[in-house]
Amino acid sequence: MIDIIAHRGNIRVAPDNSVSAVKECLKIGVNVIELDVALTKDNVPIIFHEDYIDNLTSGKGLLKDWTYSDLKTLSLDYKSKFGNKYKDEKIISLSELLEYIKSLDVYIILDFHPNDDIYPVIEVLKDFFEYNNYENKMTLMVRNFNNGKVLKLYFPNYKVYLTCPRKSDDKHHDENDLETVFANYTINNIEEYINKIVNMGFSGLIVSGNGWFALKEEERNIFLDLCYKNKLDFIICVNAKNIKTVLNYNTKDKMQVKGIVADDLSMALLTLKKYSLSIIVQYISTNYFNKINQILKRKIIKI
Repeated sequence: MIDIIAHRGNIRVAPDNSVSAVKECLKIGVNVIELDVALTKDNVPIIFHEDYIDNLTSGKGLLKDWTYSDLKTLSLDYKSKFGNKYKDEKIISLSELLEYIKSLDVYIILDFHPNDDIYPVIEVLKDFFEYNNYENKMTLMVRNFNNGKVLKLYFPNYKVYLTCPRKSDDKHHDENDLETVFANYTINNIEEYINKIVNMGFSGLIVSGNGWFALKEEERNIFLDLCYKNKLDFIICVNAKNIKTVLNYNTKDKMQVKGIVADDLSMALLTLKKYSLSIIVQYISTNYFNKINQILKRKIIKI
């Protein structure tokens, strides 16, 4: 079964990267959640995504200009989106998140800000993992090879994913966006790139939907096949209209896509439910007609 992964929590009904966004996921049965990790001015790892805090909090300015204690005075109120419903919602630290989720049935994918020093994050994770075995409940996600190499050194038993976006999606990305990958390696030797990922110990790739569908069909097929052959988890970020297309990559004999990262969880769940139902109906119908044909053939032979 394919995983539906909540992008920053259930952000259609609660603020991004918040405790409430995690709670709202669990309410609808989504327990795989991607959350972002960034550093404050005083190097405290927090659950946050943007460089600027203006659109996501009641404060203004660069995240890097705010200490953690100052950020805790702000609210994740999203007045333009949620009114005053979340006026008391606060930014949480990575440590607070880990303490909150450790007793929950939830799988977390942590996405590290590419320009931040990764070592303050490592220290928090080391302290947590010392007393909590989370190998089967957490994946670490990075935007570059160097951070991936460091994480595998410190946490060899944990899955580490590499993000491969489209170039225009994120100014922080460089050699790992899909357009650059295919420009640098070409379709004939893309296997070299996949081998590099495998040899560095990565367990999977998370791919931008925009970048993915910008590729030619032949490029997509080769990329998927190489991930499958090398046992790399392949996860794709998609909007509602492309979910069914992605689901069709999987067959009963070949599960090429492990997960879909979605903003609209209700639509993703509904699409998955309808798709699963159609597969069941198709399976029953095929078997029913096959049996009818067998019976008819037997009768014809007897006659």
